[in-house]
Amino acid sequence: MLLPPTQARRPGQADKQRFKRGLQVLCEEALPAKCSRYVEAMLGPDFVAPPAWMLQDVFPSTTAHAPIIFILSPGADPTADLQRFAEANGRIAGDSCQELHNTMLP
Repeated sequence: MLLPPTQARRPGQADKQRFKRGLQVLCEEALPAKCSRYVEAMLGPDFVAPPAWMLQDVFPSTTAHAPIIFILSPGADPTADLQRFAEANGRIAGDSCQELHNTMLP
């Protein structure tokens, strides 16, 4: 259960020491995972789990001035999902998405 910030437990000295130990990492790549584990341990899994969402639920609230922006990690490619959504809603022809994808390549 999520508590409002005014009712949440404040970190004590032991928590601060645990956080400092967690930051002692051997490589930079391990820092995000360690931070996520610390936040999960202190606040709960709701604070680190990405919210589930569906494009069809989000799309109606978008406009030309308030678009959906995808921040992707290496290897992530939502092109097929976006194309299926667009085709299901009569928004795009089959090859238009590929043309856009090709313009983004270096």
